[in-house]
Amino acid sequence: MVKAVFFDIDGTLVSFRDHIMSEESVRTLDALKRKGIKVFIASGRPKIFMNNLRDYPFDGYICMNGALVYVGDKVLFHHPADSDDIKTVARIAGEHDIPCAVYFRDGVKMNRHTDLTLEIFRELAIDPPAESDISVIEEDIYQYNLFLDEKKEAELLTPYLKNMVSTRWHPAFIDLIPKSLSKAEGIAKVIDHYGITREETMAFGDGGNDIEMLEYAGVGIAMDNASDIVKSYSDYVTLSVDDEGVTAALRHFGLL
Repeated sequence: MVKAVFFDIDGTLVSFRDHIMSEESVRTLDALKRKGIKVFIASGRPKIFMNNLRDYPFDGYICMNGALVYVGDKVLFHHPADSDDIKTVARIAGEHDIPCAVYFRDGVKMNRHTDLTLEIFRELAIDPPAESDISVIEEDIYQYNLFLDEKKEAELLTPYLKNMVSTRWHPAFIDLIPKSLSKAEGIAKVIDHYGITREETMAFGDGGNDIEMLEYAGVGIAMDNASDIVKSYSDYVTLSVDDEGVTAALRHFGLL
């Protein structure tokens, strides 16, 4: 019996075409709640950037790939980045002129913009952060976005990090988070809080940062718009986000 369902946002609940959760998805979420099933977001986005969910009252939010987890509006778990890695990322971004966004609990800073970064923020329907100094930040840092390709990531960044790892759900940038964190770890924190087993969970995703949670959940469902690699880690492949794949899968499994 499924007691909790976890949803990625971009490419899963929200189309890159429409930039907002569909009314059909709202009806679907309402139907799950009426059955007593809890619904959660599991996203690479910080909570302040979850501006495309129609203010829907989810039961909780796994933010920044598990670095910050909320039940309702209360923080259940948080894991900031290591201080040495923070210095390393700031140094590398500065030396190599890499666009870098820095996320803390209630805000974001960005060192510089390019045509590419502005295009990506437009694609995600997010107002681009103002450019500012990222070399000194006094708040806890939970995630970075670095705008560089896989080759530059391997050459300029990966060899110098001790306690952070990258995940990529978009070819233009990476999410950089503390080691051991993932959406799966976030799910584990949430279900432990509620006394739910992993066999009683279902997860939906489409990106590389969804792989761990698709493997972890009792049923992992990939969207048809996911890559073949992501699909290979799922238990079931549903329709695309533009074809209401979430609703279709929940009907397939008898939850609607």
